[in-house]
Amino acid sequence: MQEIHLKLDQKFTRNFNIEGYGFFIKNLPSNFEAYIIPDNDTARLRSLQSSRVIKYEEKFRRFRLTTLTALSGKTLLLIVAETLEDFQQFPTNDNGEISGSISETNVILHSIDNKIYKADTDNVIISGNSAGLASESTLSSIDNHITKADTDNVIISGNSAGLASESTLSSIDNHITKADTDNVILSGNNAGIATESTLSSINSKITTCNTEQIKTFFDYQVLQGKSFFTMDTFNGNYEILISNPTGSGKKLYLASYYFTAKQDTNIEIYSDSTGSGSNLLISNRQIGNTTSPNFTIQTGNFTTGTLLGDMQIFANNKYRASLNDTGLFEILEGHSLHFKFSQSTAGDATYDLIIIEI
Repeated sequence: MQEIHLKLDQKFTRNFNIEGYGFFIKNLPSNFEAYIIPDNDTARLRSLQSSRVIKYEEKFRRFRLTTLTALSGKTLLLIVAETLEDFQQFPTNDNGEISGSISETNVILHSIDNKIYKADTDNVIISGNSAGLASESTLSSIDNHITKADTDNVIISGNSAGLASESTLSSIDNHITKADTDNVILSGNNAGIATESTLSSINSKITTCNTEQIKTFFDYQVLQGKSFFTMDTFNGNYEILISNPTGSGKKLYLASYYFTAKQDTNIEIYSDSTGSGSNLLISNRQIGNTTSPNFTIQTGNFTTGTLLGDMQIFANNKYRASLNDTGLFEILEGHSLHFKFSQSTAGDATYDLIIIEI
């Protein structure tokens, strides 16, 4: 279960890479309009005003939240149910804005406190035998029949105990030679141990590394604000062109792609295709970093370059995905990477690209 606090001073559309089965809207201001779309599937779109609890039968991988109202000074608390068990912790009351104050809460707590009677358990008296407890006289009678053993002064006499005698232990002690391990000296090189001068020489050539700061290449680029992503939906034939313009002074790395489709889809991949189209929104994966990338991602109809390969998604009218989370392509300055999607029968499809610019 994850809590997301969102300020509502401005309208916004935000994407969240959080998996789950639904949502609970803990406080929803009145006259506020917002919608949630899991996995870019418009068929699963829900209005936050319709119900405080939103539940899906199938697990989603990510979701998009769009607000159509700006409310100054208001905050939305959205709780994501990451498992089906999380719904058992959600209240089931109707939608509405939660209101109240600390002073009102204190009045209610004070009213409850006045109705609580405190029991003096320090002075409880049990009278009669009805409690079924032993009486003082019975316990005293039992105590008179208990013999206490002085275990501090136990003496074992004779050999019947099977223990070694003092004379035997003294005899053994005379045959034990104690080794002075505190003053062991290794002389010469016969011991096969490196000398102090050798170890000192090696130590000067060793470079230490802070392993706690080691991160993967992709994680490091996110921290540096050099990792970007774009995502959208389409239906039918569709093309995407990622271009690294001449003079950018940058290299691009397609870190991962994620495609889904409801109908069988053929995907051709080309290098150095040309043409122009409509620019797609590119977002920095370091939230709060507004640095714009030097590359562009466009959709349109492009003149194909060199075919690098193709692949297919066999959907059978169900969502199926082709996913690769490792480094895929490096796009040098003045070059481009082109994805061309073809569907014999049009069907809903989505894509998600992560690109690193260095």
